[in-house]
Amino acid sequence: MNSLNDNFKRWLDGLSDDDLKKDAVIAKVKHLANDLGEMNRHLGDDGAWSTEINDEIKRRLK
Repeated sequence: MNSLNDNFKRWLDGLSDDDLKKDAVIAKVKHLANDLGEMNRHLGDDGAWSTEINDEIKRRLK
């Protein structure tokens, strides 16, 4: 699971500010983050990853 989380973070970091102005890209980011958050919770994560990635997404979307 850690590799999926790391891959998502690398993908998110690779998106440009222009990419993050596109509704389709924002929707994909949120959808993938939600799916990964659900998988993490099913595997025993206490929500820490979801909180961390949601904070990162909010920071990038400002």
